[in-house]
Amino acid sequence: MNNQIFTWKGQEWQTEERWGDMHPDKPWARYSSDCVKINKKDELELSVGNFVDGAFNMGLVSTTANNCKFSYGTYSFIAKLPRGKNLWPALWMWSWDSWPPELDVMEAWTNKCGGYKLTSGLSHITNCVHWNESNFHKPNFLKFGKLFPFHLPQYTFNVYSMLWKPDLIAFFFNGKMISTFTDKEALEWINNHNKNGMNIIMNLYPTKDYKKGDMKSPLIIRDFHYDPLY
Repeated sequence: MNNQIFTWKGQEWQTEERWGDMHPDKPWARYSSDCVKINKKDELELSVGNFVDGAFNMGLVSTTANNCKFSYGTYSFIAKLPRGKNLWPALWMWSWDSWPPELDVMEAWTNKCGGYKLTSGLSHITNCVHWNESNFHKPNFLKFGKLFPFHLPQYTFNVYSMLWKPDLIAFFFNGKMISTFTDKEALEWINNHNKNGMNIIMNLYPTKDYKKGDMKSPLIIRDFHYDPLY
């Protein structure tokens, strides 16, 4: 793969993940710089591309170690989700020290008809956009969040954000608080795995049922902003 480094919204990004050029347990998708684009509006576009050597090319970017330490504070993404069938967009992060923990500020799936199912909460720790998923994941701990009201995230830009404090994690959709988590055991666990901060990731995976042409429009991220707590 031809990993590329670029600057966008004041952060340095690379066109692949830290663990290599393919998600280890999802071999049907492969990271590709060809599926990452900055358009004329300075928006980041992530897409699903060609099928090559048994896997679909897909767009993923992650921050590099040259950025600030992403830790406690407010994270905000303005994004329009992709249109099409069998798609899996996500805006998330995981620790530089280990996995888990993982914080998903947005994760979503489309079905075989192209419809989205949405929920909120923490999964590994996670927020906006989950169906029938555990909303908080760590060893021996599960926590479920709330369902979103129905909307069409593939046709409008929405704001997906998270406030992370040592004693609280809260998630917001277009400025409205969706869920909060204050469990002391769970928060202590993730805080203890945050010595070196988080790695920010944005990606558009195809699901295992994806077929050529299922994607009709890309995942478009208009903005990413991080405001440190301290």
